[in-house]
Amino acid sequence: MAGLTPRRILILMAKGDQTVPVPGQTAIVRAGDLADITSYFRFDAVYAQNFPFPLTNPHIISIRTDPANGPLIVSIATGMQEQAAAFLESDGARIPAPTPAEFYEFPIK
Repeated sequence: MAGLTPRRILILMAKGDQTVPVPGQTAIVRAGDLADITSYFRFDAVYAQNFPFPLTNPHIISIRTDPANGPLIVSIATGMQEQAAAFLESDGARIPAPTPAEFYEFPIK
């Protein structure tokens, strides 16, 4: 749009999100050709490797940094927050791969 400066964005989405369904998110990613800036949390992989897992909706996992939630949840939440913090701190110039890496597609495929 004329006169507007493009803004850098980071898209964070999770497989199995029950709050914001993935089909709606992927439509935005495809329409905007945004795969290179999309971080896809593979909740299905976490759940399969750590059954029974105490959460059923990955939408809220990014805020679960209380040690009482267990080390895996804290590690995932911290990784999400660190990725977002680096993006914001660099004014969108840097998007590091999230950790633990085995639970993410970044960039999304």
